[in-house]
Amino acid sequence: MPEPEPRPTTAHTSPRRRSDIMSDGAMDKLKGKGKEAVGKLTGDRRKEAEGKTDQAKGGAKDAAGGIGDRAKGVTDSLRRDDDK
Repeated sequence: MPEPEPRPTTAHTSPRRRSDIMSDGAMDKLKGKGKEAVGKLTGDRRKEAEGKTDQAKGGAKDAAGGIGDRAKGVTDSLRRDDDK
């Protein structure tokens, strides 16, 4: 059975959550890019460093999520093989 289409967001429905739109890792990377840019523009080396740290943290979250997805795929594949 196909999945129902999501309802449009109106004043009477709840808006989409951030996690539905963007992963936590991607959000950290975006936030980090912004901080780094602001730090460069203002000469604030600390803010620039915070931005780079946020980007690295986002990359680590994305990598960890990818490993989890692959592990789930392997276990799903093994279960299918057991069913045969």
